[in-house]
Amino acid sequence: MTIARNRLVSLENVFYCHDRFQALSSIFAIRICAYAVMSNHYHLVLFVDLEQAL
Repeated sequence: MTIARNRLVSLENVFYCHDRFQALSSIFAIRICAYAVMSNHYHLVLFVDLEQAL
């Protein structure tokens, strides 16, 4: 039986991660292409903008 996402992951944590990812992408020369927040970890797919970094 599957369990609903809102029972596995706190929605407050998802919103916190989303805000944090946005803040970090504005500081560093990265773009967030995709992310997934799970109950005990997260995955990020990043693009490093070399022109902005140099």
